[in-house]
Amino acid sequence: MVSEKNFENYLMLLTRIYDKRKVLQQRENSVLKILFYTPFYAKAKNPERVALVNMCNYFLYSSKITKDIFHHNEYDDDELFIRISLLYNIPDGDELIIEKGKLVLELIMLQDHFADMEADLQNAKYNPILSGKWDYYELRKRIISRIDSIKSAEYDAAISIRDAFEQNFWMV
Repeated sequence: MVSEKNFENYLMLLTRIYDKRKVLQQRENSVLKILFYTPFYAKAKNPERVALVNMCNYFLYSSKITKDIFHHNEYDDDELFIRISLLYNIPDGDELIIEKGKLVLELIMLQDHFADMEADLQNAKYNPILSGKWDYYELRKRIISRIDSIKSAEYDAAISIRDAFEQNFWMV
């Protein structure tokens, strides 16, 4: 099965495409680990390709050059996953594992919006929690309940689900 060594090898590959320092700083980032491990644990038909594309998308989303394009806006309010859907795309495999990864990403994004509320208010940056479109506590409760209902000890250990619960930043 896929290992931490495989993850490190992909990070090394990404350092040839993106800023080496920035890539290596993300070794413990739960979002990046979800993007890497999920296609393998979901047994996608081509997990190597899917993982690499999703990891590249992460750096595209968080690049200083493109970051503003991917900021949350009011069009992202209706569907929690809509903003993540271009970043996290696994076309086939175990649907429950794919859903669990998606839910953990949603939780991290939600927690990021919550953690950024004061700064977003001061900077007049759109935030769906501040706008009243999202109820942080209700959404968090619903997402965690669904995550906990999908059992996969191997996957949970690989991506450190509990660490992801505590991560309150989405992008670097």
